[in-house]
Amino acid sequence: MRNLIKKSTISFAVSVALSSSAWAQEGDPTITDISASNNTSVSLSKDIAVSKDVSLSGSVDIAGKILVNSSSIAVVDNKQLNYDNFVDMPDPDFTASTGDITGNAGNLGVNVTSGENNQQDNAAALATSDASFVLGSTDAETFTNQSVWGNEQHVSGATWTAETNVNSNTGNVGVNVSAGVSNLQKNNLAISTGTSGLAEASSATLQETTGINTTLEGAVGPGGVTPVTYTSTLVGVSGNTGNTGVNLATGTNNLQANSLSISAVF
Repeated sequence: MRNLIKKSTISFAVSVALSSSAWAQEGDPTITDISASNNTSVSLSKDIAVSKDVSLSGSVDIAGKILVNSSSIAVVDNKQLNYDNFVDMPDPDFTASTGDITGNAGNLGVNVTSGENNQQDNAAALATSDASFVLGSTDAETFTNQSVWGNEQHVSGATWTAETNVNSNTGNVGVNVSAGVSNLQKNNLAISTGTSGLAEASSATLQETTGINTTLEGAVGPGGVTPVTYTSTLVGVSGNTGNTGVNLATGTNNLQANSLSISAVF
């Protein structure tokens, strides 16, 4: 059983005192007394505990210095909350766009949104260990909680457009495109790799939407009723290599997520 407990505390205190006592003779009306104090304290504490059971059997030849009690951990824990918003928009016209997103390598996150109260996010957790971590381990974790509740929207005669183009990229590509109101989108990536060790990768996502009141009405003008129009467009998603996650939403209160977990031991 290995237990890794890490605790770090950062604290500081600042105390300032200023005083100016009597600088004229006694009885002088210009005598001035000034005093001030400023006390500030900050404390930051973080606890991380990891425990594992590892059993080995057989024979092993070891030479040199080897670290047997090491680990690599990457954690992403985020929350998206969207609640108690009131939106009243007569005749809005929003446009969001990007140029071509092409020829990139590695981890790529793209968020394009048009409208109100939209939340988008891309998160990656990467952990790796090499051959010296014989009894070590790697852990990559992502946790997401998305909640939308209690929002009220009154929209008339709206025109919202969100557009992007993603082509010929290499690696992990996460794209979120939304047009509308209160849309939540998420891309998660957890990768854990180890050499002669233990690798773990996990991803957890919770999405919840409740108590939504949405009214969409076309605006009435001299030419008649102008409809509510939402447009989200991916001009092209082609030629990418690796993992590509795309969320495309139009309208109101849409929740979308893409999660990828990879664990590999070599």
